[in-house]
Amino acid sequence: AVSFDSSWKTRGFYFNLGFGSAISALTKKILDYELLNRICEKCARWSAKRREENLDDYQKWYDSHKANCRINHTGSSQSMEPAAAKLMWNRSVEKRKLCYTTFIGDGDSESFQQVCEMDPYDGATIHKEECLAHVSKRLKKTLCKIKKNTKSHTYVQHKLTEPKAEYISSNYSTVVRQHRGQSAALIARALNILLSHVSGIHSSCPEDSWCRWKQTSSSSKPPPAALTNYSTLEISKIEEVFNVYATEEFCSHLTLGMTQNANESLHNTIWNLCPKAKYLSPQSVGISTAVAVTIFNEGELSIYGFMKDLQLQPTYLSFRSLIKWEQTKQNGQSYFRKTNLN
Repeated sequence: AVSFDSSWKTRGFYFNLGFGSAISALTKKILDYELLNRICEKCARWSAKRREENLDDYQKWYDSHKANCRINHTGSSQSMEPAAAKLMWNRSVEKRKLCYTTFIGDGDSESFQQVCEMDPYDGATIHKEECLAHVSKRLKKTLCKIKKNTKSHTYVQHKLTEPKAEYISSNYSTVVRQHRGQSAALIARALNILLSHVSGIHSSCPEDSWCRWKQTSSSSKPPPAALTNYSTLEISKIEEVFNVYATEEFCSHLTLGMTQNANESLHNTIWNLCPKAKYLSPQSVGISTAVAVTIFNEGELSIYGFMKDLQLQPTYLSFRSLIKWEQTKQNGQSYFRKTNLN
């Protein structure tokens, strides 16, 4: 199983530098990555007018420059993500001796569809697994729309506040994780128990679980009314949502209960090394990406190996900073935020 995600150097819908990564769901190691670039500073200096006026000079220059040109993607900005996925899946057998037969990705991504159309493994089926974190966010967003669409009713009829939507989506993720590795039918059945819980029926809720009624049954404290009070209109709307998110077909893409958090962590490492707010050349972004991938797989002390390969003798202070960096990361803190390096 491989989780795939992409990120871009600039914010917005138009960008020239894109990055895609494939990370093993088992080892959390980066198996492959691809940096796509739509611009080349040297090519940009030859405007269309200059090329037409000096066609012979441009052709001579381009012949010598072509091997070192930074452009490796000529499509639109939105096509970068599928292009990176196709490149990595196409070379997985040759490069890693592996077949990425399980694709963990976003629900709205076109990458999976284009990878399947490419058929990289000669007819072998590639299974799509949804990112549980993205599914939970979509569920919360859908539930919040219920409140927005019921504002014309009385106050009693639209009690579905944002904390309630967060509570339901959080329990949804918990149920899926508790049934990780089981069949889609069992996951769907467990999610329907969550729907019964929302409806006020707690007899089927697990004894030691997310159910606030079960948690407080041994004590005299009632569960928080702010999270357990739902109107009849809300319950009917929530049932409509669960008819989509709790079906056996939908749950067949949640059997692993995996997320793309490892990819998001890698993106954070890359953009800490080369912040999005600052302009950097494609070459600088490529170097930062390679360093970030090495740090992600081997740890911060791998930079010491880089310095040795470059025949640079690290000082005591630099070596101590690398050790401190790795210890800070292990403690769950951000070294960049702590030291204001970015």
